[in-house]
Amino acid sequence: MPDSQSVSDVTTRVEDFVQGGNLGWAADALATRRDEILSRWLNATKVQLFHLDRPDRAVADDIPRLYDALQLYVRRVAPSYMETHAPLDDNAIGAAAQSHALARVENGLRPPDVMIEFRLLRQEIGRALRMEVPLHTPTDDIVTANLLLNDAIDGAAAVALEALTDRIEQTREEFLATTVHEVRQPITKISGFAQLAERLLDRPDLDPGRVRDALWQIRDASTQMTVLLEALVESSQNALGGLVLQPQDAQISAILTNVIEHLEPEVARRVHLQISSAEALRARLDVVRAGQVMNNILGNAAKYSPVDSMITVMAEARGNAAVISVHDDGIGIPPSDLSLLFGRYVRARNALGHAPGLGLGLYLSRAIVEGHGGRIWAESPGTNLGTTVYVEFPLLHSGEE
Repeated sequence: MPDSQSVSDVTTRVEDFVQGGNLGWAADALATRRDEILSRWLNATKVQLFHLDRPDRAVADDIPRLYDALQLYVRRVAPSYMETHAPLDDNAIGAAAQSHALARVENGLRPPDVMIEFRLLRQEIGRALRMEVPLHTPTDDIVTANLLLNDAIDGAAAVALEALTDRIEQTREEFLATTVHEVRQPITKISGFAQLAERLLDRPDLDPGRVRDALWQIRDASTQMTVLLEALVESSQNALGGLVLQPQDAQISAILTNVIEHLEPEVARRVHLQISSAEALRARLDVVRAGQVMNNILGNAAKYSPVDSMITVMAEARGNAAVISVHDDGIGIPPSDLSLLFGRYVRARNALGHAPGLGLGLYLSRAIVEGHGGRIWAESPGTNLGTTVYVEFPLLHSGEE
């Protein structure tokens, strides 16, 4: 929320113009025109460049919340605005603004894009007020309503920008702290085996096999560190709205087959793939990213289940969506952890001591799937009762490109 000084500045500036203004007509106008304003805002938002590729993403839960908070605020301060009713003192306005901004950035928008959405809301509210001014309304009251609502929306935008700034700073700190912590292990491994290789080379009875093993360990640790850093960078990009997709017409069956073929042989042998109506399972997908999602889910299934157990992958059409499920008979997920599973740096409690991991794979998978307009979720009867992870993508029907 903004600091007390910024609230005081806005209050003073508004108070100079609107002391005692009657806002009752504006409150009525906002109530009467609510659906129209929100509908026009959505239509205006959909055609912005940042929503053209995914107009469905323009739908927002928090803009109606913000609008209703503004409406209640205006109703509360009518019939006479007083300085004790500063717009930025309203917690509901600030909370809705923050929530909208963070949700938008999470979905890939940049801070300037979010500010455009706030300006569009102000524009539609201003238009509606002009159309609803009652006959013989004093000019001072018209100025009061417009100035106060403009200040309220501008204040909400400022609150949103502050929340985004805090998110950027938090993400930066998390990235640095996690990077330092997680890369220490592969760096230690590289340093240790480099010293071992050096000692082996100095011995008169040189053993090329042992030197080769040490070099292989160094290469393995380097690969581990590269994968780790890539995951951390992608996580930070997603948190700041920078995860970019390159969708194309794709066959889901081909993506699944390719992912399974590139698994470790001992894992691939465990996977049983069932596809119904393979030709019908077409979608607009970033093939590389969709493969990354399935590789992560299959990797988890293999990592957290017995080495001799089967992993069942099924793909089918359900209505307008392609649904892929990956089932394993492994350690399962406690019910209390299911709703948290796709958060950043989150792992199920029973997985912590079972295998190493950052808790980023499913977080990134969710971002990729939702970026395609799909959804991802997990189901498990409980600990040691197996897990099924579902991925749903919108189908691409005949005639669509």
